[in-house]
Amino acid sequence: MDILGAKKICILGKQNQTTKVDIDGVVYYAKQDDDFLEVICSRLANICGIPCFQYEPVVIDEAIAQKLGKDFFPKNTLPDNTINYVFSKDISYCGDFISARKKFPELNRLCSLYDIWNSIEKNYPDNTKKLMTEIVRMYIFDYFIMNDDRETLNYGILNSDTVVVFDHQASFTVWTQTITTEDAEFYDSKFIDIGIFLKTSSQEFVDLFENMLIMIPPKILNVTIKQIEHEYNIKIEKKLSFQAKYRINYNKIINVFNNLKYGSEKKIK
Repeated sequence: MDILGAKKICILGKQNQTTKVDIDGVVYYAKQDDDFLEVICSRLANICGIPCFQYEPVVIDEAIAQKLGKDFFPKNTLPDNTINYVFSKDISYCGDFISARKKFPELNRLCSLYDIWNSIEKNYPDNTKKLMTEIVRMYIFDYFIMNDDRETLNYGILNSDTVVVFDHQASFTVWTQTITTEDAEFYDSKFIDIGIFLKTSSQEFVDLFENMLIMIPPKILNVTIKQIEHEYNIKIEKKLSFQAKYRINYNKIINVFNNLKYGSEKKIK
């Protein structure tokens, strides 16, 4: 995406911290992402076969800011310093998309997977099993990337048969190496949830979990970050922190999985 070389830029609207912008006839959603978490997590989602908004990182310097104009930014003022943004093409180019927030108004932050299942079955009776398998896979993915924000229904349905995920800026946040007292209960409960999930799920869902352990080990995160930095000539300042958190989290997940499925015999390393 060549913003400086663009012939026409039109601001289509703003909601919260996201700007809808038309750049030479292509519609994007853009928002500030200091750590490029959207780019990292969307790449990991791709590896896992999870449909996801595709984000492109842009370091907005003075020249690009001037080109976009002050109306592009949330406070209608040009930034004083260089800032990191991500741009994602409007998903409607791929077909009929509706967010879960709009499609399932009865759901909220406290809803369970069973609540989601009921809503899916009511609205998409012919595709319930496929959609629920994809939603379970999405929630498993969130365990790995330490995403604490899926309860706000940051996903949607494309063409009535595919779950597409977005908004991963709350990733790599809660499950840290040094857990505060107020976070400790949440931290432990997440892994209790994993244990309950593995004990009560059908085998196909357990297989999804095991496949993800194999597909995105810590070394894949490291390679992914290097690829992004090289491809876009950017520097992800917190990469060492992300890698350390991911490794600690991954090791704890794998221990829970092995103990539950295999007992003391360690099958996955």
